[in-house]
Amino acid sequence: MRALNAELEDASQQLRDPGLTMIGQQMAELYGPTLKARLAAAGFDMGRTVVGASALRRAKETATLLFPGHVVQVMPHLTEHGAIPENTPRAGLGGRNPSWAAFIEYLCETVPGDQDCQLAVVGHGGFLRSEVWGALTGRPKPRMGNLDAFIIEGDLDTATGRLLHRRITEIPYTERIAGPDRCAVAEDHAHVVRHTRKISASSKMKRRSTHRRRVSA
Repeated sequence: MRALNAELEDASQQLRDPGLTMIGQQMAELYGPTLKARLAAAGFDMGRTVVGASALRRAKETATLLFPGHVVQVMPHLTEHGAIPENTPRAGLGGRNPSWAAFIEYLCETVPGDQDCQLAVVGHGGFLRSEVWGALTGRPKPRMGNLDAFIIEGDLDTATGRLLHRRITEIPYTERIAGPDRCAVAEDHAHVVRHTRKISASSKMKRRSTHRRRVSA
């Protein structure tokens, strides 16, 4: 949508909790084996790795395609910044605000303190760049692609609910997967625009109704 025009990008953000497009599904599915090999080379034992994702549909779908055969656990506080329909989960832990500190507290409460824990978690670019990378390095990350990743090594301090991190390692997405994307089909564009105009019209009617009630009061 961003590559086309601002109207369609704005329209797409009005769709509540959208899933992956066709090209997004292809990218995640085809990159999965490479990512698992890179994680294994970094010391991950995928047989005992817990796979998690935010409550947003696109993150859950990505995690499922990257790590087939694993049960994807929805984890709180990993959602994207921006209170718009695009970032509003349909169900689950959607009421939790995005927060790296709160997510670490959640891990301290749920992960056994006497065990090593390996997590492979799918989150969102804005949240990962600003909250996570910023908290660990002291500065936000300028850019992060849809399948870029990084590994965080550290110790959970259950007494304080904090992560004592030792090292952070980037795993940039280096594949280039091209193909037809259903998002480039005119009918889908038309649907998105119609849906947005319908929402906009409904919002205007509500505002007018509220204004009338205020005036009459």
